[in-house]
Amino acid sequence: MTKVNSTYFTAYDSNVTEGFRNVTYWCNNTDNVLNSTDYRYFTINTSSNISDTTAPVITILNPLNQTYNTSSINFNVSLNENSSICLYSLDATSNITMEKLNSTYFGYLASVANGFHKVIYWCKDTSNNFGVSSYRYFTVNSNYTNTAPSPTATYPGSSSAPGPTLTEDYDGYDLEFKVTDENTNVSCEVYVGNATVISLEWNENVTADGSTKKAEEIYLAPEDDRWYVKCSDGLLTGQSSYLYFLINPLEEDEDEDSSSSSSSSSSSSSGGGGGSSTKKTCVEKWECAPWTECFNKLQGRECVDKNNCGTTKNKPETEQTCEVKKSNATNETILTGAVIGEQNKKLKLPSFITGNVVGLSPKAYWLGISLGLFVLLGLSLLTSLLLKKGKNKRTKEFPKISSPKGIKPVNIISEHEWKKRLHGK
Repeated sequence: MTKVNSTYFTAYDSNVTEGFRNVTYWCNNTDNVLNSTDYRYFTINTSSNISDTTAPVITILNPLNQTYNTSSINFNVSLNENSSICLYSLDATSNITMEKLNSTYFGYLASVANGFHKVIYWCKDTSNNFGVSSYRYFTVNSNYTNTAPSPTATYPGSSSAPGPTLTEDYDGYDLEFKVTDENTNVSCEVYVGNATVISLEWNENVTADGSTKKAEEIYLAPEDDRWYVKCSDGLLTGQSSYLYFLINPLEEDEDEDSSSSSSSSSSSSSGGGGGSSTKKTCVEKWECAPWTECFNKLQGRECVDKNNCGTTKNKPETEQTCEVKKSNATNETILTGAVIGEQNKKLKLPSFITGNVVGLSPKAYWLGISLGLFVLLGLSLLTSLLLKKGKNKRTKEFPKISSPKGIKPVNIISEHEWKKRLHGK
């Protein structure tokens, strides 16, 4: 070749004949080290009567861009039109003619050494047009032996039946296991059940590093007595041994209505010895939102049973009264609240007062009674004066005094009678 400069060389050959050709270049550097290029492929066709000038399109089927654990590698391509020949070159070595399986499919089985490799294909259609593929890269490691993941179930339970006794828990148990494998990531599944029925309860991708993994909040029913874990690396699957356990059911609900119990009993008797069903206790787990702002002397909030027991035995209060007080210094409003129906208990009001006294402190209660007696006394004196004057014999009607909004009327008695009844005399 002609040296144009120290890094550029050129050559011209006018004697290259028609057909499919390939070329490679060798060069020495100043240290006399020889190196070569990959093959470059091209076609020469000088005929003027060729109607098909389009090269076939080559699709590489094998090998894939991956690591192979065997030295036997299939080289396969398919084409978009009928072709007469296909060849491949592995790592820029001699061309290998492939076997024609049909007019558009070619293959070849070869033994390939361990290591990183590249392969290129070219094929000729029936009009002598050559098509060239891109490079495909792959690795051969025939010494690699893949093994299945090794999962181990660790908690709860024991390797022999019947195993430890656990209490039924609607919140579930965290099932713990470990797994190791040559591959970093594996997919694991947890199965729970008994000798008759066992079902998938959890699945997730985990790291196979031997550390403890958890399938969280898995419900173990009274009929369950075993569980295991199964993991896959995409090729092989490994399964742990069973862990056995027993579930102690929650106690029956002893707070059921007595009429329901008697009804159930009579129904069972009339059924001629039929089986009876029991209702297990569901533990209520209430969570409440904050109280709303005070409006019309009332506040409210929403409470939800996280366990969905369907009962309200331990449900917190969802309504309470609120009171607006004035600050002497700044005249600001201060809200205070009290649960409806609970204030009577705190004040220890006697049973002869009918209705609930809502939002009243003891001081306010006695002040209200004093004011009431004072008003009644004033009205009595005024009535007596009017009757004595006799100027108007018609009965004067006084407007009805109604209770403040939200407060039920109370029976008013004298202070003496109050103390007498309070001390049980």
